[in-house]
Amino acid sequence: MKWTYTFLVLAVLLTGCGRFIPTEIESNKLLGIIPIQYGKGSYQATQQVRASREDIFRQARRWAAFHVPDPSAALSISDNMLGDIITYGSIASVSLQEKRLYVNLPSVQYSASIECYDNAYRVTLTNFVMQGQPTPHPIEVRNTDISKKRARLQYEAIDQKVITILESIDGFIRSEVASVPR
Repeated sequence: MKWTYTFLVLAVLLTGCGRFIPTEIESNKLLGIIPIQYGKGSYQATQQVRASREDIFRQARRWAAFHVPDPSAALSISDNMLGDIITYGSIASVSLQEKRLYVNLPSVQYSASIECYDNAYRVTLTNFVMQGQPTPHPIEVRNTDISKKRARLQYEAIDQKVITILESIDGFIRSEVASVPR
């Protein structure tokens, strides 16, 4: 009886764990959608603004205070001398529909870095981790239970959310400093 119970528990644990495969890379992007850098999904944007490093840093800190889950962490890791802010954020789960295909995008955690310079700043969003079943996993691997088509829909949703985040940061910083024409 003891061995049967042990075998049953072991079978449930092994079958309940998902298998993962590397996400396919097309044109140096995950599934042709999410850019990769140093083997990780990573977005990087550099913007020119006509302002001092201190003014840009102040606005970037204000953005972090209003837009990340734990503002105190973002503010405690910021370095005014270097003009750097390091924080993390999340993309809420959403349900997607394409024709007759319904896809659930679990929440996604990411790391963010904002580097401020005189007349410019650079934002890097990386270390994306999907919080879905069967276990949280980086977006560089795909659960074998998720078809490539479904994964592509999920990655397109992540891409759109990240672009919205980058636009939010840019708009917030430019709202208080004079911008350089693009």
